[in-house]
Amino acid sequence: MKKRNLKKAQVTTFIILAILIVGSISTVIYLQNTKTQEFFESSENKAKLDNAKNLVNTCIENSVSDSLQIIGFQGGYYEKPKYYYENNGLTGTFFTYYYYQGQILNPSKTIVEKELEKAVNSELEKCKNIEETGFELEFKNPKTKVSIYEKEILFDINYPISIIIDGKSTNIFKAHKINKVSGLNDILETANFMTESRKENPESDCISCLAEITEDKNLYIEVYNFDEDTTIVGIYENYTLEQQTFIFLNKF
Repeated sequence: MKKRNLKKAQVTTFIILAILIVGSISTVIYLQNTKTQEFFESSENKAKLDNAKNLVNTCIENSVSDSLQIIGFQGGYYEKPKYYYENNGLTGTFFTYYYYQGQILNPSKTIVEKELEKAVNSELEKCKNIEETGFELEFKNPKTKVSIYEKEILFDINYPISIIIDGKSTNIFKAHKINKVSGLNDILETANFMTESRKENPESDCISCLAEITEDKNLYIEVYNFDEDTTIVGIYENYTLEQQTFIFLNKF
C-alpha cells in the first residue's frame, strides 16, 4: 500500500513539474513575442515594415501581370508543349500550335490554370532581388492556385516572407488573394471555336461566325500568314487593365 501511495505521489509530482515547465516556456515565449511586437511597433521600425510590405505587394502584383502576359504570348503555356515553334525573335519564348495538320491541340482551361501557376511561382522568384537598406527579407517557396472564371481570374498565393531588422524577425506576408478582371476565359472559348471550325472546314475561317462571337465577347481577332501553310492568330481584349493578348499558330 505504501509503495502504491509513493508511486501516486511521484506521478503527481511529475505532472506538477510538467505543468510548471510548460507554463514557464509559454511565459518566456509570450514575453519574447511581446518584446518583438513592441520592437516592430516603434516608429522607425514600423516605417521599415510598411516599406517592405509595399515593395513585396508591388512585386507580387507585377509577377501576376507579367505571368498573364507571358501566358498570352505563348498560347496559354509557360513550359513548352509537344507542338511549338521557337520564337527566334525573342530568346526563350515560343509560339504554340493549336491546329497542326488536322490535329486540334488547344489546351483545356485546367491546363492553362496550371501553366499560369507555374508562371506566377517562377516570376515571384524575382521578389528575392528586393534590396533596401535597414532590413533584410527572408523568403520561402511560393505556392499558387489559379482559377479562371467567366470574367475574372483568381490568384490564391501562399508565399511566406519574413522581415529581419537587427536580428529580430517577423512575418510580413503569407496568404494573399488577387482578383483580376480578365477576358481570358472568353479568349480560350473563341480559340476553341476557331480550331474546331477549321477542322470542319480546313479551307477557311467562318468570318461571319467569328465576327458575331467576338462582338458578343468584346474581343477582336487578327489572322496573318506565318509561312506558306501556317497562320498566326491574335485574339485581344482591351476593356480590362491587363488588356490580354493571346497568340497561337494554326498549321494546315
